[in-house]
Amino acid sequence: MTIYSAGQGYWIQTSAVINSVKNREKVHSLVDDITTDQSMFSSQSMADSYNIHKYSGYMDVFAEAGQLSQQGLIGKESLISMGAGEARVGYWSEKNHSQWQAYQQEGSEAGMEAAGLLKQMVSERQQLANNYLEGVMNLANKFNMHDLGGIGGIAFHQVLGNDEVGEPLALKRDGTLHDDADVITQFWQDNKNEIDQLKAVYSDLKNYPKDIEGWIDQRDIPVNDEVNLLTDRLKNSWVQGRVEAGDDYRPVSVFFADGSDTVSQQSIHGSAPDSLSLTRSLEEGMDKTARVWGRMGWMDQMDDIAAKELLHQQKNALYQEMQTLIKGMFDQFGNLFGQAPGAGNYSLQDMVDNYVGRRPLAMMDNGSLHPDAETIEQYWQENRLALEKYSFNQKELNGFPETYHEFLRRYPDEVRQHLHANLDRFLFPDEETA
Repeated sequence: MTIYSAGQGYWIQTSAVINSVKNREKVHSLVDDITTDQSMFSSQSMADSYNIHKYSGYMDVFAEAGQLSQQGLIGKESLISMGAGEARVGYWSEKNHSQWQAYQQEGSEAGMEAAGLLKQMVSERQQLANNYLEGVMNLANKFNMHDLGGIGGIAFHQVLGNDEVGEPLALKRDGTLHDDADVITQFWQDNKNEIDQLKAVYSDLKNYPKDIEGWIDQRDIPVNDEVNLLTDRLKNSWVQGRVEAGDDYRPVSVFFADGSDTVSQQSIHGSAPDSLSLTRSLEEGMDKTARVWGRMGWMDQMDDIAAKELLHQQKNALYQEMQTLIKGMFDQFGNLFGQAPGAGNYSLQDMVDNYVGRRPLAMMDNGSLHPDAETIEQYWQENRLALEKYSFNQKELNGFPETYHEFLRRYPDEVRQHLHANLDRFLFPDEETA
């Protein structure tokens, strides 16, 4: 089985991983199996330049997974596992996992219900992604039997992209048509039903709700007022990051949930590690290796460690300021406006989202105005300074990079300054806690 990180650009053969992740002290040895050249493994160039498995759709799946990640259709930290004709999206994203934990930690029935709904939403979305990538693999396997790829050739995912934007199917990246354009056209006609099904799954994935509130509305799932108010109140709680609590962190990590509070582990070619353990083990191994190189004077990989910490610190500081700004206001607002007849569980967060989105402050999810719209406008004016600052922070929080890789690319100088200011602590973390 092969596992590929869609957002971070490395891939590994899990024959090495399966044995190594059982002992985390051995994880640093995995670094030899990881290729981290971002340019080589970009979504397009890796599939164009490497024909590792002839008559295999692996590289096309890599390319499409990279595209899905860039478009925000799968988690930026997703791991894509492939083997025996299967392609599966494993670990989804830090944001979803942290949000799930925040719901769980409420310790209430509403919190548990919200956590279960989030897990269901993520699992359904992952299944759509699985269906799409497996469709890509199956079609690419057929396409590759015509031997149209290689240097100067064309890959299945390129033809798929041409079709999506209305270009000639056989158009290559250099602007010329493939010599076997008629073969490509015939392939598309012969496999039209399967290709149409693939496009339909892609459309469903693009239209899938991006948050739990939108998903609940789209599915018309009946939830009580406490759940609606809780999901609004904790909308930004993912910023606090994951809780390092062993198995408490696992239920939303998939391979897929089995309906209980544990995860059924998908076994492919034997006993494969669950994707969360693999992700975290790889992170630890890569950090250890970075520190080894850093102690010898090679500092480039240390930027990743500094970027992780700085991104978390900045997001968390922003979140804590937001909580201070509106302390007590969520419950106050809910008591005033959330329970009125026809209010539709309207909340303080709904009002803030309306302000950020330049909509009428009192607009509800169904597009109508709250029956106490004038009073809501007055409430905003009475608390304008705090609410406008909260809204500004909300926009800033929404604009933060989703992964530390993006953060590092956007703010390299700031990350490097943070690294140098804390260099000893980063290089020798164990000494700080000894």
